[in-house]
Amino acid sequence: MPLSAAERMKRYRERIKTDQSRHAEYLKNERKRWKRRREENKLPPLVEDMTQKHVRAKRRFWRKEMKERRRKQRERDDMIKNASVMISPPHSPRHSSNDENITPEAKRGRKNVKKERAKSYRRIKQLEQELLQKSREAEKFRKRYHRLKKKTEKPEKRAKFKVRLMLKESAMRSKLKQALLLHCVVADQIKRKMKSKKLMNQEEKRILSSVAERS
Repeated sequence: MPLSAAERMKRYRERIKTDQSRHAEYLKNERKRWKRRREENKLPPLVEDMTQKHVRAKRRFWRKEMKERRRKQRERDDMIKNASVMISPPHSPRHSSNDENITPEAKRGRKNVKKERAKSYRRIKQLEQELLQKSREAEKFRKRYHRLKKKTEKPEKRAKFKVRLMLKESAMRSKLKQALLLHCVVADQIKRKMKSKKLMNQEEKRILSSVAERS
């Protein structure tokens, strides 16, 4: 069975850890990459940058996700444990003089039972591998869905989130909220246009860049 992307990445990291110089260089590059993504606002906000309400909601979400993950892990462990109990061969009886009196039909029956048990064992192992593979695929598509959802998210929704972060539960008037919302929406649209096509006038490009950077 071919390795998944996560397994290949795990083996790659393990190979790097064996070399101290490569591992140090890898950590240095990862720190630079994290800082760059943080400056470009490509990472979720830190806890200290969130409002108290947002922090409580986020922690409730984390607890729920962890509870669900542990429940699924327990179900998988119980399934594997029950399967191993069902297919475990019985204790072989001690040899006695009665074994000599077993008929050929009984011997063939025992042989067929052992064959069926071995077949069931192989089938269960195969199903376990298929279940694990399907779980990985489901997780991969779930992450892909969230990435696509984030890309196709409406600018107004992102702007509202920025406004909530800027206000930080302060008692502000509704007009100020509307002004901030309009500013974030316009700045986001300017950024999209600047990425989608080239501007003919350099002066216009400079002005739009300064407006977008203030958002």
